[in-house]
Amino acid sequence: MVLRAELTALQELEKLSGLFLWVEFSLLLRDTEADLYVMTWLLGYVDPSDPCFVAAILTITFNPLFWNVVARWEQKTRQLSRAFRSPYLACYSLGAAILLLNVLRSHCFTQAMLSQPKMESLDNPTAYRMGLALLGVGSTFVLSSFFALGFTGTFLGDYFGILKEARVTTFPFNILDNPMYWGSTANYLGWAVICCSPAPVEPWGSEKARQPHRPAADCGCGPRLHGRHPVRGAFHCSDLPAESLPVPQEELTGPAPRC
Repeated sequence: MVLRAELTALQELEKLSGLFLWVEFSLLLRDTEADLYVMTWLLGYVDPSDPCFVAAILTITFNPLFWNVVARWEQKTRQLSRAFRSPYLACYSLGAAILLLNVLRSHCFTQAMLSQPKMESLDNPTAYRMGLALLGVGSTFVLSSFFALGFTGTFLGDYFGILKEARVTTFPFNILDNPMYWGSTANYLGWAVICCSPAPVEPWGSEKARQPHRPAADCGCGPRLHGRHPVRGAFHCSDLPAESLPVPQEELTGPAPRC
């Protein structure tokens, strides 16, 4: 009897373990399907073969790799300081190179955003305002960090032996550990949200923004653009001398016959 009970218990355990394995497999399969759905959804808005997208990825990857490698190489060898005969000039030169690379990265990022498909969910004024808010917060963090650290403190001056007297604890370093990184991330995210909405192209439903001036009525001087003559664009009919104005047709042929 005891042996039969043990066999029955083992069979029940095998059934439970098989049930658990089936549940785990089902959950794993469901997670895989969800991941594939998310990837398919994202690929619908991203074209990895786009040259602008590839250029943006390359610049985003290359820039931090470049300045970290150069800064660590300088820290070990002091070759830049010797070449420029001053650690400050070397740091300024590296900072200028970093700024130029950041301009190139921002340009490639913008071109990639403009060339990629736009998300319909971001096609509204609320998303545009959120993008502006992110840009405002990110710019505040980046600029305040730059003013707190200074040029040499921002552009890896410690690798050149240029150290500050004390640790910076003023705003925004009293809020975040890496405010410049977070600020840059917020800037790019905000710019991406703005590029995915139609607000930078034209205001929402504003016909006046597309045609701010109403065509002026013809005063006998021929067709004009925005109230100006197409040939004498800088002059108006009232600005011209009387002898230069066209003579009315009635003065040339007389009054029209009455029926």
